[in-house]
Amino acid sequence: MPPTFDPFLTFLRRALAAQSEGDVRASALWLEAASYLYPTDSVSIDRLMLELLEQQDIAQAIALVETVAQLEPHSAAASVRLGYALQMANRHRDALAPYRHALAIEPAFPQLRKNLAIALNSTGADPDEERQLLEAAVAADPSDFALWINLMSARRACFDVDGALAAATRAVEIDPNSAVAHSNLAQALKEAQRWDDALTHASTACKLAPDNASLRTGLGVLHLLRGNYAEGWPAHEARWNDPASMLTNGRPQFGKPQWRGESLKGKTCSCGASRAWAMCCSFAASCRCSRSTCIARAGVSCGIRFRRWARCCRAASASISMRIPMRVKSKHCRRSTSNCRSSACRSC
Repeated sequence: MPPTFDPFLTFLRRALAAQSEGDVRASALWLEAASYLYPTDSVSIDRLMLELLEQQDIAQAIALVETVAQLEPHSAAASVRLGYALQMANRHRDALAPYRHALAIEPAFPQLRKNLAIALNSTGADPDEERQLLEAAVAADPSDFALWINLMSARRACFDVDGALAAATRAVEIDPNSAVAHSNLAQALKEAQRWDDALTHASTACKLAPDNASLRTGLGVLHLLRGNYAEGWPAHEARWNDPASMLTNGRPQFGKPQWRGESLKGKTCSCGASRAWAMCCSFAASCRCSRSTCIARAGVSCGIRFRRWARCCRAASASISMRIPMRVKSKHCRRSTSNCRSSACRSC
Protein backbone atom coordinates (compact mmCIF):
# COMPACT_ATOMS: atom_id res chain seq x y z
CA MET A 1 0.00 0.00 0.00
CA PRO A 2 1.44 3.41 -0.94
CA PRO A 3 2.47 5.49 2.09
CA THR A 4 0.19 8.26 0.87
CA PHE A 5 -2.89 6.05 0.67
CA ASP A 6 -4.59 7.19 3.88
CA PRO A 7 -4.45 10.93 3.08
CA PHE A 8 -5.38 10.12 -0.53
CA LEU A 9 -8.53 8.29 0.60
CA THR A 10 -9.31 11.09 3.05
CA PHE A 11 -9.14 13.71 0.28
CA LEU A 12 -11.42 11.59 -1.92
CA ARG A 13 -13.95 11.35 0.89
CA ARG A 14 -13.81 15.10 1.42
CA ALA A 15 -14.45 15.55 -2.28
CA LEU A 16 -17.44 13.19 -2.03
CA ALA A 17 -18.84 15.06 0.97
CA ALA A 18 -18.56 18.38 -0.88
CA GLN A 19 -20.18 16.85 -3.96
CA SER A 20 -23.06 15.55 -1.83
CA GLU A 21 -23.60 19.07 -0.47
CA GLY A 22 -23.66 20.49 -3.98
CA ASP A 23 -20.39 22.39 -3.58
CA VAL A 24 -18.85 21.64 -6.97
CA ARG A 25 -15.88 23.99 -6.48
CA ALA A 26 -14.84 22.45 -3.15
CA SER A 27 -15.21 18.96 -4.55
CA ALA A 28 -12.93 19.82 -7.50
CA LEU A 29 -10.32 21.30 -5.13
CA TRP A 30 -10.27 18.17 -2.96
CA LEU A 31 -9.94 15.96 -6.06
CA GLU A 32 -7.06 18.10 -7.28
CA ALA A 33 -5.37 17.79 -3.89
CA ALA A 34 -5.82 14.00 -4.01
CA SER A 35 -4.28 13.83 -7.49
CA TYR A 36 -1.03 15.25 -6.10
CA LEU A 37 -0.77 12.19 -3.87
CA TYR A 38 -1.85 9.58 -6.45
CA PRO A 39 -3.31 9.78 -9.97
CA THR A 40 -7.11 9.69 -10.02
CA ASP A 41 -7.66 8.46 -13.57
CA SER A 42 -9.46 5.14 -14.12
CA VAL A 43 -6.36 3.12 -15.05
CA SER A 44 -4.46 4.29 -11.96
CA ILE A 45 -7.39 3.51 -9.65
CA ASP A 46 -7.58 0.03 -11.19
CA ARG A 47 -3.89 -0.47 -10.57
CA LEU A 48 -4.13 0.71 -6.95
CA MET A 49 -7.13 -1.54 -6.27
CA LEU A 50 -5.31 -4.60 -7.63
CA GLU A 51 -2.23 -3.75 -5.58
CA LEU A 52 -4.31 -3.56 -2.41
CA LEU A 53 -6.06 -6.83 -3.20
CA GLU A 54 -2.75 -8.59 -3.83
CA GLN A 55 -1.53 -7.37 -0.44
CA GLN A 56 -4.77 -8.67 1.17
CA ASP A 57 -5.79 -5.13 2.13
CA ILE A 58 -9.29 -6.00 0.98
CA ALA A 59 -11.13 -3.60 3.30
CA GLN A 60 -8.99 -0.69 2.07
CA ALA A 61 -9.50 -1.71 -1.55
CA ILE A 62 -13.29 -1.76 -1.08
CA ALA A 63 -13.22 1.59 0.72
CA LEU A 64 -11.27 3.12 -2.18
CA VAL A 65 -13.43 1.84 -5.03
CA GLU A 66 -16.67 2.46 -3.14
CA THR A 67 -15.72 6.11 -2.68
CA VAL A 68 -14.74 6.46 -6.33
CA ALA A 69 -18.00 4.79 -7.43
CA GLN A 70 -19.97 7.33 -5.40
CA LEU A 71 -17.93 10.15 -6.90
CA GLU A 72 -18.65 8.81 -10.41
CA PRO A 73 -22.23 7.47 -10.27
CA HIS A 74 -22.56 7.44 -14.07
CA SER A 75 -19.35 5.49 -14.70
CA ALA A 76 -19.76 1.82 -15.61
CA ALA A 77 -16.05 1.28 -14.97
CA ALA A 78 -16.36 2.56 -11.39
CA SER A 79 -19.33 0.27 -10.68
CA VAL A 80 -17.63 -2.79 -12.22
CA ARG A 81 -14.53 -2.04 -10.16
CA LEU A 82 -16.61 -1.99 -6.98
CA GLY A 83 -18.38 -5.23 -7.89
CA TYR A 84 -15.06 -6.92 -8.56
CA ALA A 85 -13.58 -5.86 -5.21
CA LEU A 86 -16.66 -7.13 -3.38
CA GLN A 87 -16.39 -10.46 -5.18
CA MET A 88 -12.75 -10.75 -4.12
CA ALA A 89 -14.03 -10.46 -0.54
CA ASN A 90 -16.56 -13.26 -1.26
CA ARG A 91 -19.37 -10.72 -0.95
CA HIS A 92 -21.04 -11.93 -4.12
CA ARG A 93 -24.53 -10.83 -3.12
CA ASP A 94 -23.32 -7.29 -2.44
CA ALA A 95 -21.60 -7.28 -5.83
CA LEU A 96 -24.90 -7.75 -7.68
CA ALA A 97 -26.11 -4.14 -7.26
CA PRO A 98 -23.02 -2.39 -8.71
CA TYR A 99 -22.83 -4.92 -11.55
CA ARG A 100 -26.50 -4.39 -12.41
CA HIS A 101 -25.95 -0.63 -12.26
CA ALA A 102 -23.03 -0.93 -14.67
CA LEU A 103 -25.09 -3.16 -16.98
CA ALA A 104 -27.77 -0.49 -17.17
CA ILE A 105 -25.17 2.14 -18.07
CA GLU A 106 -22.97 0.20 -20.50
CA PRO A 107 -24.13 -3.35 -21.33
CA ALA A 108 -21.12 -4.04 -23.56
CA PHE A 109 -18.54 -3.29 -20.85
CA PRO A 110 -15.79 -5.98 -21.04
CA GLN A 111 -16.12 -8.89 -18.57
CA LEU A 112 -19.22 -7.35 -17.00
CA ARG A 113 -21.67 -10.08 -18.00
CA LYS A 114 -19.26 -12.82 -17.00
CA ASN A 115 -18.61 -11.30 -13.57
CA LEU A 116 -22.31 -10.74 -12.95
CA ALA A 117 -23.06 -14.33 -14.00
CA ILE A 118 -20.44 -15.62 -11.55
CA ALA A 119 -21.96 -13.53 -8.77
CA LEU A 120 -25.43 -14.89 -9.58
CA ASN A 121 -24.11 -18.45 -9.57
CA SER A 122 -22.40 -17.93 -6.22
CA THR A 123 -25.59 -16.63 -4.61
CA GLY A 124 -27.81 -19.38 -5.96
CA ALA A 125 -29.87 -16.96 -8.05
CA ASP A 126 -32.00 -17.79 -11.08
CA PRO A 127 -29.89 -19.95 -13.44
CA ASP A 128 -31.85 -18.66 -16.44
CA GLU A 129 -30.58 -15.12 -15.86
CA GLU A 130 -27.04 -16.42 -15.49
CA ARG A 131 -27.37 -18.34 -18.72
CA GLN A 132 -28.74 -15.34 -20.64
CA LEU A 133 -25.81 -13.21 -19.53
CA LEU A 134 -23.27 -15.83 -20.59
CA GLU A 135 -25.00 -16.44 -23.94
CA ALA A 136 -24.69 -12.73 -24.69
CA ALA A 137 -21.08 -12.72 -23.49
CA VAL A 138 -19.96 -15.60 -25.74
CA ALA A 139 -21.78 -14.01 -28.67
CA ALA A 140 -19.66 -10.89 -28.13
CA ASP A 141 -16.41 -12.81 -27.53
CA PRO A 142 -16.60 -16.41 -28.82
CA SER A 143 -12.89 -17.01 -28.20
CA ASP A 144 -13.08 -16.54 -24.41
CA PHE A 145 -12.29 -19.95 -22.90
CA ALA A 146 -13.62 -19.13 -19.42
CA LEU A 147 -16.96 -18.02 -20.85
CA TRP A 148 -17.56 -21.40 -22.48
CA ILE A 149 -16.62 -23.19 -19.25
CA ASN A 150 -19.13 -21.11 -17.29
CA LEU A 151 -21.77 -21.43 -20.00
CA MET A 152 -21.51 -25.22 -19.91
CA SER A 153 -22.38 -25.17 -16.18
CA ALA A 154 -25.21 -22.67 -16.71
CA ARG A 155 -26.78 -24.69 -19.51
CA ARG A 156 -26.52 -27.87 -17.48
CA ALA A 157 -28.21 -26.15 -14.53
CA CYS A 158 -31.08 -25.33 -16.90
CA PHE A 159 -31.22 -29.03 -17.94
CA ASP A 160 -30.06 -28.24 -21.48
CA VAL A 161 -27.90 -31.32 -22.00
CA ASP A 162 -27.25 -30.70 -25.69
CA GLY A 163 -26.34 -27.07 -25.05
CA ALA A 164 -24.00 -28.01 -22.21
CA LEU A 165 -22.34 -30.60 -24.44
CA ALA A 166 -21.84 -28.03 -27.21
CA ALA A 167 -20.32 -25.49 -24.80
CA ALA A 168 -17.98 -28.06 -23.25
CA THR A 169 -16.89 -29.25 -26.69
CA ARG A 170 -16.12 -25.68 -27.74
CA ALA A 171 -13.98 -25.16 -24.63
CA VAL A 172 -11.92 -28.25 -25.49
CA GLU A 173 -11.49 -26.96 -29.04
CA ILE A 174 -10.16 -23.64 -27.72
CA ASP A 175 -7.74 -25.26 -25.25
CA PRO A 176 -7.25 -29.00 -25.86
CA ASN A 177 -4.58 -29.13 -23.12
CA SER A 178 -6.89 -27.92 -20.37
CA ALA A 179 -7.76 -30.50 -17.72
CA VAL A 180 -10.75 -28.38 -16.67
CA ALA A 181 -12.12 -28.38 -20.22
CA HIS A 182 -11.87 -32.17 -20.55
CA SER A 183 -13.40 -32.65 -17.09
CA ASN A 184 -16.34 -30.42 -17.97
CA LEU A 185 -16.84 -32.25 -21.25
CA ALA A 186 -16.83 -35.55 -19.35
CA GLN A 187 -19.59 -34.22 -17.08
CA ALA A 188 -21.69 -33.15 -20.07
CA LEU A 189 -21.17 -36.52 -21.74
CA LYS A 190 -22.20 -38.24 -18.52
CA GLU A 191 -25.47 -36.29 -18.51
CA ALA A 192 -25.99 -37.38 -22.14
CA GLN A 193 -25.27 -40.97 -21.00
CA ARG A 194 -22.40 -41.30 -23.46
CA TRP A 195 -20.41 -43.28 -20.93
CA ASP A 196 -17.41 -44.39 -23.00
CA ASP A 197 -16.74 -40.87 -24.28
CA ALA A 198 -17.17 -39.48 -20.77
CA LEU A 199 -14.61 -41.95 -19.39
CA THR A 200 -12.18 -41.04 -22.19
CA HIS A 201 -12.28 -37.32 -21.44
CA ALA A 202 -12.25 -37.83 -17.66
CA SER A 203 -9.13 -39.98 -18.06
CA THR A 204 -7.55 -37.31 -20.27
CA ALA A 205 -8.24 -34.69 -17.60
CA CYS A 206 -6.50 -36.85 -14.99
CA LYS A 207 -3.47 -37.31 -17.27
CA LEU A 208 -3.22 -33.55 -17.84
CA ALA A 209 -3.46 -32.83 -14.09
CA PRO A 210 -2.30 -35.99 -12.28
CA ASP A 211 -2.13 -34.27 -8.88
CA ASN A 212 -5.72 -33.03 -8.98
CA ALA A 213 -7.67 -35.26 -6.59
CA SER A 214 -11.00 -33.70 -7.61
CA LEU A 215 -10.54 -34.90 -11.20
CA ARG A 216 -9.71 -38.41 -10.01
CA THR A 217 -12.88 -38.41 -7.91
CA GLY A 218 -14.91 -37.45 -10.97
CA LEU A 219 -13.34 -40.30 -12.92
CA GLY A 220 -14.15 -42.64 -10.05
CA VAL A 221 -17.82 -41.64 -10.08
CA LEU A 222 -18.01 -42.47 -13.80
CA HIS A 223 -16.51 -45.92 -13.16
CA LEU A 224 -19.04 -46.47 -10.36
CA LEU A 225 -21.87 -45.48 -12.69
CA ARG A 226 -20.72 -48.21 -15.06
CA GLY A 227 -20.40 -50.77 -12.28
CA ASN A 228 -16.59 -50.81 -12.36
CA TYR A 229 -16.26 -50.82 -8.58
CA ALA A 230 -12.68 -52.07 -8.40
CA GLU A 231 -11.49 -49.12 -10.51
CA GLY A 232 -14.06 -46.59 -9.41
CA TRP A 233 -13.89 -46.72 -5.65
CA PRO A 234 -10.12 -46.09 -5.21
CA ALA A 235 -10.41 -43.08 -7.55
CA HIS A 236 -13.50 -41.87 -5.71
CA GLU A 237 -11.58 -42.07 -2.44
CA ALA A 238 -9.00 -39.61 -3.81
CA ARG A 239 -11.21 -36.80 -2.54
CA TRP A 240 -9.86 -37.39 0.97
CA ASN A 241 -6.38 -36.41 -0.28
CA ASP A 242 -7.49 -33.18 -1.95
CA PRO A 243 -6.08 -30.13 -0.08
CA ALA A 244 -8.83 -27.98 -1.62
CA SER A 245 -11.59 -30.31 -0.45
CA MET A 246 -14.07 -29.26 2.22
CA LEU A 247 -13.63 -32.68 3.85
CA THR A 248 -11.40 -31.21 6.53
CA ASN A 249 -12.64 -33.34 9.43
CA GLY A 250 -11.09 -36.52 8.10
CA ARG A 251 -12.56 -39.80 7.01
CA PRO A 252 -15.57 -41.05 9.02
CA GLN A 253 -14.70 -44.02 11.16
CA PHE A 254 -16.89 -47.11 11.20
CA GLY A 255 -16.36 -50.20 13.29
CA LYS A 256 -16.22 -52.34 10.17
CA PRO A 257 -13.60 -53.09 7.49
CA GLN A 258 -13.27 -50.46 4.77
CA TRP A 259 -14.71 -51.33 1.36
CA ARG A 260 -12.11 -51.36 -1.42
CA GLY A 261 -14.28 -52.15 -4.42
CA GLU A 262 -14.72 -55.88 -3.93
CA SER A 263 -18.05 -57.62 -4.51
CA LEU A 264 -20.71 -56.92 -1.89
CA LYS A 265 -22.96 -59.84 -2.79
CA GLY A 266 -24.48 -61.29 0.34
CA LYS A 267 -23.15 -58.46 2.52
CA THR A 268 -24.72 -55.47 4.25
CA CYS A 269 -23.06 -52.12 3.56
CA SER A 270 -22.71 -49.48 6.30
CA CYS A 271 -22.04 -46.14 4.64
CA GLY A 272 -22.30 -42.36 4.88
CA ALA A 273 -24.56 -40.23 2.70
CA SER A 274 -22.00 -39.50 -0.03
CA ARG A 275 -21.11 -43.19 -0.34
CA ALA A 276 -24.78 -44.12 -0.58
CA TRP A 277 -25.14 -41.54 -3.36
CA ALA A 278 -22.31 -43.11 -5.34
CA MET A 279 -23.74 -46.59 -4.92
CA CYS A 280 -27.22 -45.51 -6.02
CA CYS A 281 -25.73 -43.79 -9.06
CA SER A 282 -24.21 -47.10 -10.08
CA PHE A 283 -27.67 -48.65 -9.96
CA ALA A 284 -29.21 -45.67 -11.80
CA ALA A 285 -27.09 -46.44 -14.84
CA SER A 286 -28.75 -49.83 -15.28
CA CYS A 287 -32.34 -48.68 -14.82
CA ARG A 288 -34.46 -47.46 -17.73
CA CYS A 289 -36.67 -45.13 -15.73
CA SER A 290 -37.19 -41.67 -17.21
CA ARG A 291 -33.89 -40.33 -15.89
CA SER A 292 -34.10 -36.92 -17.56
CA THR A 293 -37.55 -36.37 -16.04
CA CYS A 294 -36.28 -37.38 -12.63
CA ILE A 295 -33.35 -34.98 -12.88
CA ALA A 296 -35.58 -32.07 -13.83
CA ARG A 297 -38.04 -32.81 -11.05
CA ALA A 298 -35.36 -33.32 -8.43
CA GLY A 299 -33.66 -30.07 -9.35
CA VAL A 300 -30.11 -31.36 -9.44
CA SER A 301 -27.70 -31.50 -12.36
CA CYS A 302 -25.43 -34.34 -11.32
CA GLY A 303 -28.09 -37.00 -11.02
CA ILE A 304 -30.72 -37.78 -8.43
CA ARG A 305 -30.04 -37.57 -4.74
CA PHE A 306 -30.18 -40.81 -2.83
CA ARG A 307 -33.65 -40.68 -1.31
CA ARG A 308 -35.34 -39.18 -4.34
CA TRP A 309 -33.82 -41.85 -6.52
CA ALA A 310 -34.97 -44.46 -4.05
CA ARG A 311 -38.50 -43.11 -4.25
CA CYS A 312 -38.32 -42.99 -8.04
CA CYS A 313 -37.42 -46.64 -8.43
CA ARG A 314 -37.45 -48.87 -5.41
CA ALA A 315 -35.16 -51.77 -6.14
CA ALA A 316 -33.26 -54.49 -4.44
CA SER A 317 -29.74 -54.64 -5.80
CA ALA A 318 -27.91 -57.96 -5.66
CA SER A 319 -24.91 -56.21 -4.16
CA ILE A 320 -26.44 -53.77 -1.65
CA SER A 321 -28.90 -54.20 1.20
CA MET A 322 -30.92 -51.04 1.94
CA ARG A 323 -34.16 -50.06 3.58
CA ILE A 324 -36.22 -47.84 1.27
CA PRO A 325 -39.74 -46.50 1.98
CA MET A 326 -42.45 -48.30 0.03
CA ARG A 327 -43.79 -46.34 -2.91
CA VAL A 328 -45.04 -47.65 -6.22
CA LYS A 329 -44.87 -44.39 -8.15
CA SER A 330 -43.04 -41.19 -7.23
CA LYS A 331 -44.13 -37.65 -7.99
CA HIS A 332 -40.57 -37.17 -9.25
CA CYS A 333 -40.98 -39.71 -12.05
CA ARG A 334 -43.74 -40.29 -14.58
CA ARG A 335 -43.11 -44.03 -14.77
CA SER A 336 -44.02 -46.57 -12.15
CA THR A 337 -41.40 -49.05 -11.04
CA SER A 338 -43.27 -51.80 -12.86
CA ASN A 339 -42.18 -50.16 -16.12
CA CYS A 340 -38.50 -50.54 -15.31
CA ARG A 341 -37.04 -53.12 -17.65
CA SER A 342 -33.76 -53.72 -15.92
CA SER A 343 -33.33 -57.19 -14.44
CA ALA A 344 -32.11 -55.49 -11.27
CA CYS A 345 -35.50 -53.82 -10.77
CA ARG A 346 -38.65 -55.25 -9.30
CA SER A 347 -42.02 -53.69 -8.74
CA CYS A 348 -42.89 -52.65 -5.22
